Amino acid sequence: MPESALARTVGYVWSFATIFPAILETNQLIKPIFKNVSKKPSKPTDKKLSVYFALGLIFLIVPLLLPSEVASYLFALVWVGFAFLLEPLNYKLGGESLFKEFENGKLTTLFSLFLAGLICGVLWEFWNYWAIGKWIYTVPIPFAGPRIFEMPLLGFLGFPAFAVEVYSLQNFLIVVLKKNQRLAELFGVV
Repeated sequence: MPESALARTVGYVWSFATIFPAILETNQLIKPIFKNVSKKPSKPTDKKLSVYFALGLIFLIVPLLLPSEVASYLFALVWVGFAFLLEPLNYKLGGESLFKEFENGKLTTLFSLFLAGLICGVLWEFWNYWAIGKWIYTVPIPFAGPRIFEMPLLGFLGFPAFAVEVYSLQNFLIVVLKKNQRLAELFGVV
């Protein structure tokens, strides 16, 4: 890692500036595979949306409140926390939402996001393995499985969850930008 905080921050921003479009573009590319995947339509109740929102808050806050040696075991909560937090907001604010798809009896986006996350995760780990400066993962759980490239097998479950979070975050930002016309024009979201 660069010693300079500015250089590290630029690196982090650049990394995520490429990760988000990769997931979202891969999702769009493979979405037709799942176009016929459906379920029984179900309209989410306000209570259900509130429970998901509350769980998202809990999942994101609890690891911050606990000692690091305990919090390190709660990484799965962070993997899903933002999706649980933002999906109810997206639905209530009229943005794109997985809840809206479920209401229409569709699972297309959920399944395509899962596969997009997995595809991107495998590619990133492949490239990471051969890189000079690379991520080395430490997982506190003994049953994390064998390493595939540098990632323990269990870690690959985080990529599908991360793809859902990216989708949820993008849709939340679009809703917020559309609510503020000036910001929407500035970022080209109309």
